[in-house]
Amino acid sequence: MNLSFLGAAGEVTGSCYLVDTGTIKFLIDCGMFQGGGSAERKNRRFDFKPKDISFVLLSHAHIDHSGLLPRLAAQGFDGPVYATPATGELLAVMLPDSAHLRHMGPLPGPSQLRLSVGRPHGRIWRPNLLPHGQC
Repeated sequence: MNLSFLGAAGEVTGSCYLVDTGTIKFLIDCGMFQGGGSAERKNRRFDFKPKDISFVLLSHAHIDHSGLLPRLAAQGFDGPVYATPATGELLAVMLPDSAHLRHMGPLPGPSQLRLSVGRPHGRIWRPNLLPHGQC
């Protein structure tokens, strides 16, 4: 298993961790870089192929943890995003604003970004899967 720190390492924004089990690849967070001269450049590309990501596990809705989800979907990610119900509610407001402010274009359509919300039960995550595009 490999864990790659793709953001928020040596800085405080752009939280993104790539976990590669050898069988699947998933992200923990997909955050936007903010501030500094290199933020715009870092927000334009990923150090992995978005279509190779099976799912995203989102810790919370802050833009530095979730703000690049629209770009991830626009560049080929088609898996679910796992989050708590409260995070899902906040994302419904924050992500369109994030995409607009960063000139990413419109938020991806329903077939491009799936948010699955649920509650953790003990140590096992059991999401309540929602239809594509429903937050």
